[in-house]
Amino acid sequence: VHDDIYVKTLVFEHAGEKAAFITLDVISLPHMLVMKSRELIHKQTGIAINNIILNATHAHAGPQMNPLFWDVVGGLAKLKSQEYTQNLPELITANVKLAISKIQPVRVSVGSVQETTISFNRRYLMKDGTFKTNPGKLNPNIVRPAGPIDPALSIVYFESLDKKPVAILVNFALHVAVVGGNRFSSDFPGVMSELIGNVKGDDVVTIFTNGTSGNINHVDVSNPDQLSGFDESRRIGTVLAGRVLSALPSLRS
Repeated sequence: VHDDIYVKTLVFEHAGEKAAFITLDVISLPHMLVMKSRELIHKQTGIAINNIILNATHAHAGPQMNPLFWDVVGGLAKLKSQEYTQNLPELITANVKLAISKIQPVRVSVGSVQETTISFNRRYLMKDGTFKTNPGKLNPNIVRPAGPIDPALSIVYFESLDKKPVAILVNFALHVAVVGGNRFSSDFPGVMSELIGNVKGDDVVTIFTNGTSGNINHVDVSNPDQLSGFDESRRIGTVLAGRVLSALPSLRS
């Protein structure tokens, strides 16, 4: 384990009705896991099933969640993955109940800033008319990216009525696939959360949701000296944390 992965929950209540927004540092959420989690949360908290949203940050360095991959690997790895996934609904439900116990009146501010330096479209038109994904650093046959990035960094900020920070929801379109290998990690969203916590307080819940990042990753083919792995993950997380913190004063209620 390089760094911990988390379940993080925001529970909203208005006019006696609750809703839960849950994010996990995993690559994906199988439909059956979502359904079982919703049913258990509803049974133990009374939150309506349609008011329960689950979200994966898409962390590639998190546990493998796809049963098709379990079957390919087999053996002890498959058994551990099955056990992990079977235990998740209980862990998620406990997290929701913890969030419910901390419900308080909040002020909500929202806003969006542009961040263009850390994400790149990974598909390129080549000189021979083909398209290639991640064609390599300084490839002389690159003509141009095949599509855009989404530079919008969207923020929802929750603070108590006496203006103490409670939670921050951050949305940005970038594959959470900077680190790989065989060590568990939440990747750059974890770094971002850690650094925001260092400034706003360890009790602040910072949640990352992934935007529409289909062909958007971190690889800058024009930069042969770009960092990689955990070093690049920390750099990207630091950039995002700085952009979020600097944007907070400009958010609108």
